[in-house]
Amino acid sequence: MSMTNASESRVHLMVSTDLDGTLLDHHTYDWQPAKPGMEILESLSAPIIINTSKTYEEVIKLQSELGIQEPFVVENGSALYLPKSKYPHAHSEFEDGGNYWQITFGETRDAIVAAIHKLREQQGYTFIGFSDMTLQQLIEYTNLPEENAQLALQRRFSEPLIWQDSDSNYEQFKTTLEARNFKVIKGGRFTHVLGETNKGIAILWFKAYYEKLHKVPVDIVALGDSQNDIDMLKIADYAVAVRSPVHDYPEFITQGSTLKTQGFGPNGWTEAIQQITRVSK
Repeated sequence: MSMTNASESRVHLMVSTDLDGTLLDHHTYDWQPAKPGMEILESLSAPIIINTSKTYEEVIKLQSELGIQEPFVVENGSALYLPKSKYPHAHSEFEDGGNYWQITFGETRDAIVAAIHKLREQQGYTFIGFSDMTLQQLIEYTNLPEENAQLALQRRFSEPLIWQDSDSNYEQFKTTLEARNFKVIKGGRFTHVLGETNKGIAILWFKAYYEKLHKVPVDIVALGDSQNDIDMLKIADYAVAVRSPVHDYPEFITQGSTLKTQGFGPNGWTEAIQQITRVSK
C-alpha cells in the first residue's frame, strides 16, 4: 500500500472503527492489543469514533473502559451520539438525549421487528432474532458476560438475527425487506435488519459537521472486518480491512488508500494505525 505520511500532513485524522473482530478480539473481546494504536491517535488529537452494530448502552460502557469520550455511531449507522461536554451547542438535527445529542438516521426497532415477524409468519422463514431470545440464549450465542448481554438486548433501531434457512430464502427475505425501505446486512456474528442507513452515512455526516465546526480538513481512517463495514470502508480516505479468524476480508472498492492487516482484530488495528501514521513501535 502506498500512502501519504498522515502524521506529517496538515489534514486531521478521524478514525471510524468497528468493534467486534476489529478493535475487540473476535473471541475474547479483549482490546488491550489496540492500546498502542490508541496512544498514537491520542498524540495526534485524532478522535476515535466507534462505529458499531452494538447499542448505545454497550458503547457507553466500553468507552468508559477505554478511557475515551467521543461521538459514536450505533446499530450499523442508525444513530449518532455526541457528548454535550465536547459539543455543547445544539444543531438543528440534534435530539436531546441527556448527556448526549442524538441524530437518528434509521428506523425504530418496533417497526423492524413487526416487519420481520410478519414475513416469518407469512413465508415460514426459519430464523431467531434477539427479540426471540432469552438472556441465557444470547449469552450462549455470543459468549458475552451477563451484564454485557443485557446491554446488547437494549436495542432501539435494529434487530440482529441468526438466519437458519436456505440461501435462496435469505435473498428473498432480503429483497422483500429492501422493497419496504429496510436494510439487511451480514455482520461478523449476526444478520442485521435496520432502517435505510449504514455506517458510512453516519460518519460522513459527522465528518462534515466536524470540519465546519473546527474549520479543518479531515481524512477518515475506517477499520472493519465484516460485510456490514463495507459502506464505511468505501467512503474512507484510508480503508483498513482487519483480518478475521473466522471469515475472509470484506471485499470493497474505494478511491482511498487500502490496507489488509496481517494481524487479527486489535493486533491488526494497531498494525494499521502504525502504518498509516508511520509511527514505529
